[in-house]
Amino acid sequence: MKSKLFLLVVLALALPLAAFADTEFFASSGGTLTGDSAGFVLTGAELIAVQGASNPIIGDLGTIAFTTNVLGSYSNVAYGGTFMPGGTLTVTGNGTDGVGTGVLFTGTFDQGGTWTLTTLPDGTNQYTLSGEVTGQAVGQSGTGQYMYYLNTGTTTFTGSTAGTSISTTALSVPEPCELSLLGTGLLGLVGAIRRKMKVQG
Repeated sequence: MKSKLFLLVVLALALPLAAFADTEFFASSGGTLTGDSAGFVLTGAELIAVQGASNPIIGDLGTIAFTTNVLGSYSNVAYGGTFMPGGTLTVTGNGTDGVGTGVLFTGTFDQGGTWTLTTLPDGTNQYTLSGEVTGQAVGQSGTGQYMYYLNTGTTTFTGSTAGTSISTTALSVPEPCELSLLGTGLLGLVGAIRRKMKVQG
């Protein structure tokens, strides 16, 4: 009974280690953003940077696109607010410089997100769309933060792109090798504990 209890405690303490992950980073520029009370849609944005465990790859690497769910109460495209959970974010690679071909990440804004207007010191308006995304990155589950920035100059956003835009996506993706090493380590630890308890008993 003691050994089972101790094993449960060890496993509980070890679970946070499984959160250690590799970070995948994507950046985009341009594209066409449209929005109304039904939500936002970004199309045609160019994937311009990808970084994983290795050095960043920069160039014309693919596309990033997203849709959001409907805007929340008291929200509007001109002055900001929230959008409801749902929608999709898709990062697609074109195979350039070792970047994969096809979908690199697909996920959803499962907690919704925000659309914020900030007037910068130079008098221009910057909008920021942000939300946590959860999905699949090259066969592994991934979760992280998506940030989209749009500067509309001295005008407000009225439903279609008017200005320059960039976006960043930072994802945590579990490393399969780290998880397998964790499992092997736990088995060895359990064996050592059992032997020690037998000697003491």
